[in-house]
Parts: sequence; structure tokens; C-alpha cells
Amino acid sequence: MGGELCLRRNLLKMRALLLSLFLTVCSVAWGFSNCRCALMTTFGMGEYIVSELPGIDMGSCTDSTGCEARCYDEYDNMTYGGDLYHMMDDLETVGQHLCKFYEHDMHNQYLYAYSKLCEGPWVYTGHHSLQMLCCWQGRQYACS
Repeated sequence: MGGELCLRRNLLKMRALLLSLFLTVCSVAWGFSNCRCALMTTFGMGEYIVSELPGIDMGSCTDSTGCEARCYDEYDNMTYGGDLYHMMDDLETVGQHLCKFYEHDMHNQYLYAYSKLCEGPWVYTGHHSLQMLCCWQGRQYACS
């Protein structure tokens, strides 16, 4: 009976090891990123994600300052320095791209760059859009 118990323990350890290995392989294959970046806006008392930017693998969960800096770089590159009226190669503005994929109407809202490292909180990077964004039914319009 002692040998059977030992065998069960070894099988459980082997399953846990295989599951851990599987999750590691999947995270690498799926481009796991422990630093998330987003453009957010505020409504009332809360912040809402307008667009999540490409994530970054920081290698660990200890470099929150590095995550913030990398998210700022993503924000700066993706929004041309926060210019929502910058005309992109497809002849649409940065703001139009955001409005097209955001599910709600938005009026007179600045967008703020945020970062999140691992399971930590969303942290404001200190950067926001140069103009306010206004969207109605998926189309950008000039804010008043």
C-alpha cells in the first residue's frame, strides 16, 4: 500500500511538471507579455480602456519603471506623440482608428497612457493625448 501511495504522489508531481511546462511553452508561443499598455479615458469616477496597445515581455515582474517607459514608447509611436489628428498612411487619423474600434460614443475626452506590470495596478505614465477625442457611431468628429 505504501508503494501505491508513493506512485500516486510521483504521478501527481509529473502531471504538475507537465502542466507547468505546457503553460510555459504556450506563453512563449502566444507571445506572453507581462507588461500591458493601454490608452484610457475617464468617465465619472472610473477609467476605461479605449485601446490596448501591444504588450511587452519585461522578463520579470520587478521593473515597473521600465514597463512605464516602454508603454510610453508604444503610446508615442502608435499615436505620433499623442496627436489624434495625425494622418496615417491609410488616410485616416489616429483618432478615427480609435473611434472605429471603440464600442461607445465619446465626447471631449483626453486619452491617457497607462501601464500594468504583471498582476499590479494600472499606472498612469504621465502622458496624455494632445487633443480631446470625440466619437459618434464609430466616426471621429471635431470636439467643441
